[in-house]
Amino acid sequence: MVTLAAVAGEKPLDLPVVSCETKERSSFIGVQIMLSREDVLEQVLALPPADQAYVADCVEQQLSADGIVSPDVAEAWSQEIDRRIAAYDRGETTAVDFDVAVNHLRQAIAEHRIGRNPQ
Repeated sequence: MVTLAAVAGEKPLDLPVVSCETKERSSFIGVQIMLSREDVLEQVLALPPADQAYVADCVEQQLSADGIVSPDVAEAWSQEIDRRIAAYDRGETTAVDFDVAVNHLRQAIAEHRIGRNPQ
């Protein structure tokens, strides 16, 4: 089991160890790791964007499999995706370059954090 501390002071979460092949073909089995969720987030954000997307996709898939994401939410997102694709296909909206979109989101998040944490 890998143990992750969800929040400092809370009981650690025991999660099954998942062996993943990496480029180096190594994995860690049975290692005890104590990380806060902030530490985990920091490490994920330090990854290259493609690896961040991989982690996000894996987490989303696991949440869906565990029933944490309700079928109603999944259906609502599916309908929203279909609506957006149809609007694009009809020429009612335009695409934005991925890097431009990501930079815009990062800026919005930074501004939001500044607003929540005035100094």
